[in-house]
Amino acid sequence: MKGVIRWVAFIFMILFALAGMVQWNDPDAILWMGIYAIPCAACLFYFLGRFNTLLGLFLGIVYSIGGIIVWPDIYEGIILEEGNLENIERGREALGLFIIASIMFILTLHTWVTKRSKV
Repeated sequence: MKGVIRWVAFIFMILFALAGMVQWNDPDAILWMGIYAIPCAACLFYFLGRFNTLLGLFLGIVYSIGGIIVWPDIYEGIILEEGNLENIERGREALGLFIIASIMFILTLHTWVTKRSKV
């Protein structure tokens, strides 16, 4: 199972890097590039076997809180149709933060379980 999770981390490292790169045309591009760069680095550390469980837990909590804060008052999906552009953008951003948090929690849990089973 460790090998599978390791490759999942590698795939998400690439996805987070790509997500950061497509932020370049946003008004707050630097902020969002940083938001995606941090979990990209965390996934790289996991892939290399250098992942810190406390840091992973901290990142999962921070990104979860960020997703809650960014969540729009009215969720109108992620596809631009006839909805409010700001609500759709905030919904996309929040879902991105929740995806990051989920991956951080998965990597943290797997690292913790793996370390506990070696004891």
